[in-house]
Amino acid sequence: MAEKDKKVLQNANNSEEIEFEETYLTRGQLVWRAFKKHKLGMISLVVLVILYFMAIFADFLAPYDPYEQSLAHSLIAPTKLHWKYKGEVTSPYVLPTVSFIDPFRSMREFYEMLYPLKVVFEGKEYGIGNGYVINAGKKIAISPEDRLTPYFVVEDIIHVKTVDGQSFTFRRESVTDYLLFGYNDELLKKGRMKVDLNFPTAREAILNKIEFKEFGDTLKSAGIEKENQIESMWKESVLKKFAIRLQSYSKFSMDIDELVRGLPGSEGMKKLILASKGSAQANNIMRVLLLRLVTKKDKKLMEELSKGLHLEGYDLTNPQVVFKLMKRLGFRVEGNTIYIERKVLKDVVSLDLNGKGVEDFDYRRYNFKFFVKSWEGKLLWIFPLRWHLFGVDIPKGDPAAPYVKYYLMGADNFGRDQWSRIVFASRISLSIGLIGMFITFALALVFGGISGYYGGIVDEAMMRVAEIIMSIPGFYLLILLRALLPMDIPSTQIYMLLVFILSFIGWAGTSRVIRGMVLSIRQREFVEAAIVIGLPDFKVLWKHVLPNTTSFMIVAATLRIPGYILGEAGLSYLGLGIREPDASWGLMLAQAQDVYVLQHAAWLLIPGAFIFVTVLAFNFVGDALRDALDPRSLG
Repeated sequence: MAEKDKKVLQNANNSEEIEFEETYLTRGQLVWRAFKKHKLGMISLVVLVILYFMAIFADFLAPYDPYEQSLAHSLIAPTKLHWKYKGEVTSPYVLPTVSFIDPFRSMREFYEMLYPLKVVFEGKEYGIGNGYVINAGKKIAISPEDRLTPYFVVEDIIHVKTVDGQSFTFRRESVTDYLLFGYNDELLKKGRMKVDLNFPTAREAILNKIEFKEFGDTLKSAGIEKENQIESMWKESVLKKFAIRLQSYSKFSMDIDELVRGLPGSEGMKKLILASKGSAQANNIMRVLLLRLVTKKDKKLMEELSKGLHLEGYDLTNPQVVFKLMKRLGFRVEGNTIYIERKVLKDVVSLDLNGKGVEDFDYRRYNFKFFVKSWEGKLLWIFPLRWHLFGVDIPKGDPAAPYVKYYLMGADNFGRDQWSRIVFASRISLSIGLIGMFITFALALVFGGISGYYGGIVDEAMMRVAEIIMSIPGFYLLILLRALLPMDIPSTQIYMLLVFILSFIGWAGTSRVIRGMVLSIRQREFVEAAIVIGLPDFKVLWKHVLPNTTSFMIVAATLRIPGYILGEAGLSYLGLGIREPDASWGLMLAQAQDVYVLQHAAWLLIPGAFIFVTVLAFNFVGDALRDALDPRSLG
């Protein structure tokens, strides 16, 4: 009994609270109270706020320039974040990734790359550090301008055994900066690995592919011309060597007056060098040097160049040697001084492995971070911005930099970051609905308001025009109008045309509803009173009639915007809307039309999910607003 009395008392308190709110709250506050009761509407409103926030701050949210291409990452899957290194939990990082085609399987796959930093062999360390190189455990300092590149020498041995008992062996060595995780990283651990090649594509490759031409010719000369003549095949890979190459620069400088002194037309040569730029300037300096060395046999200059550029062993009196050498030199001019640079390559570490694995190794990792400085965008379309929400920390001059990307949602056909394209595409896909809606309702208010207010011939003429437009199927009218307009125009103009087209086909139905509402509102006493006191028709219509259609327009607008978003997406999907390299969700979805993409690159369907969520959110918000603006829900 006590519990029943408690519920009765609680219901009474709630009734008093509702009565108080209905008495003292404004209409806007009452609408918001009713709207909050619609859970799906509230969730959808939050989703739409997030989406429009994403569109406004796209430059900050996008880790890469949406136009930046990386063909090495075409159709790559979302990047994997690693949380462990050698079995220990660490901060998240990514590895360089490259597209690789196995010549035996003829299949294109993506592999993470193993760029070595250090190896341990027979208890001694070999590797690179910050400003030094490690050779057998000893640190050797290098110049900040020098560059170290570790590399491997790998020997591949292909064995072929034929059905008639013949055996063939093909050997070739390759030099590579990296190994591939999941493909040949086992070489570093074991020193050698064996791969079975007993499948049709491998046999076809050995006999016909250009990279195996020498081996294929050997087999064919022995009468092995068909795949079924091969009984078995296998490949043995052997890690022969680990080395570190030092790339340094020898530099030499001299006054430009000294370079041209004593030559015919020396002042003219000097002006020609100073007036030229880039490669033309380098070519002019090269011509003058050749003239001094080859024609004049300037021994003093030969000695200075040999000493400054470390050209010991080069015969500078031999024209052919000089010609070849000049092509490997770099030239630049600052003020009145000429600078000559020569790139020198030499191995500072050379470790013969000969099929033996290393005991331990370290490799390059690239930390995933928030608030990373990278490409330059425009915050709010005005302020230069180089900081972005997330990305990968890549040291300047890193050899693996072109392969290090963090693709949150994978990449498209051109290796462009799908997430960056989506957030920039949202600007078009989301704004086109809002702008189209405003134009549509402006036209609908003008036609419907004037038609309903004046009636008669004006009403008949305006409504017949609206009915003609309504009688044409919307999507076909959309395609017809777009086809009548120029195709080879920039995306900015296409955007404006799409807004115009979508608005043109959308106003007719709305204007008929507004006409009906105006016909009803015009009969009310407050409107007749405004007419009797002599207010102009424009003021009566603008201040007393049309404001009473506001509730309908708010609900209709939220339900109409999804149609515009779908209209733009449909046109762009068919190639009649936004064009490359710009992006809209519909245009991005058009890349997912073929079966290969559906099977191997499902992430290209993600823009479709954004369209679906946006349309659904607008519909739920529209339903919630319709319920909230219902007089019965306001009390």
